[in-house]
Amino acid sequence: MEHFFFKIELYYTFKINYFKLSKLYLFMAFIAFTSCKNGESVFSKNKSDRPSPPVMTQGNIGSVNIKIEYSSPRVRGREIWGELVPYHNLWRTGANEATIISVSGDLMLEGQFLPKGKYSLFTIPAEDSWTILINKEWDLWGSYDYDEKKNVLSIKVNSVKLSQTVENMTFSIVDDHIKFMWEKVGFNILAEAVAK
Repeated sequence: MEHFFFKIELYYTFKINYFKLSKLYLFMAFIAFTSCKNGESVFSKNKSDRPSPPVMTQGNIGSVNIKIEYSSPRVRGREIWGELVPYHNLWRTGANEATIISVSGDLMLEGQFLPKGKYSLFTIPAEDSWTILINKEWDLWGSYDYDEKKNVLSIKVNSVKLSQTVENMTFSIVDDHIKFMWEKVGFNILAEAVAK
């Protein structure tokens, strides 16, 4: 009799575990099926499909090439300054990954020395001015792992009011300035190549 009950107990234990495993296999198959599209995982989606797609701009100031890589958010009718982007708070100056600035040679930015290299660019916007922070840690997601001790430069510039709305956040290199524009606000950083 005891042997009989043992068999029943074993049967139900097996049935319950089999049922749990079946659910697990079904779940794993569902994940594998839904995460693949045309042989590619949806988790490795093209970055250009993001709401704030990646942009790369570059230009020369003297003999120095400046390259800026950033994700460009859109205004989309939102209140930007003081709302979406709070005043007096550290900002990645874009979306997604931290904005990256690479310089092929030594530069003076607003009279401060920036050696050749690759950096992250953060800002602290205020109502009438901007603090620009150049940091030696460039491979960052947003500003979550920002370390103030790794700043190589801190610059303060005036805010510029734009006459027309700029929908896509934009960096550009024009003449001897690095320019930023978004919505109706911008800033300019004076840049000069260091003579060798």
